[in-house]
Amino acid sequence: MERNREHHAASRQQRSQPEEVIEQPGGRLYVPPCQAACPLSEDIQRNNAMISMLPLDIDKAREQILRIGDEIYEKNPFFLLCSYICGLCEKQCNYKDKTGAIRRRSVVGFIGEHYGHRLDSKPAFPTPTGEKVAVIGGGPSGLMCAYFLAQKGYRLTLMERSFHLGGALRYIPQYRLPRHVLSSVTHNLLRIARIQLRLGVGMGDGGKTIDNLENEGYRAIYIATGTPSSSE
Repeated sequence: MERNREHHAASRQQRSQPEEVIEQPGGRLYVPPCQAACPLSEDIQRNNAMISMLPLDIDKAREQILRIGDEIYEKNPFFLLCSYICGLCEKQCNYKDKTGAIRRRSVVGFIGEHYGHRLDSKPAFPTPTGEKVAVIGGGPSGLMCAYFLAQKGYRLTLMERSFHLGGALRYIPQYRLPRHVLSSVTHNLLRIARIQLRLGVGMGDGGKTIDNLENEGYRAIYIATGTPSSSE
């Protein structure tokens, strides 16, 4: 019997072993597999726990949902889009081989149903006073870079060759990623981060050059030209 207890204890320990251990000044941080799989390290377990403990009062529950949305948006301003097209965390869920993975996309989609309207009134960052930075490309990489640099107080200008934002996200069929959701998320991101947008700006081949941008006072340039065409 003692041997069986030891076997079950070892099995539980092996199944719950986190996929990533981060060394910090205060000690080790054990990151669950779902969070380790997330490129933005969203605090997935915390979000799920907060959802499971929503108050019965409708107004208080709505307030908590908005707080959860604020926490996720802080790390991932694209989380409303991820609820349609991501799911990396679900593939690493501890429950995937037992009861089935927790449907993170559905949970985030539920939060997004309430949080989407909040984006329209979400306050903008303080007026930037830092150095000028140019971001070339209006796809996910360029938008994300511009957002987090603006959060640190830099003055961002995003330049896009075409006349719409989203980059490779626009290769995703509309039935998977509705265009009105993509437009709402990207334009609110620009507004919240106080990013200046310049559409129809090409680089090279008769367009702007790095020297041009440096002469305009940009102290750093992030090039995110992305995927030029669909893989199909």
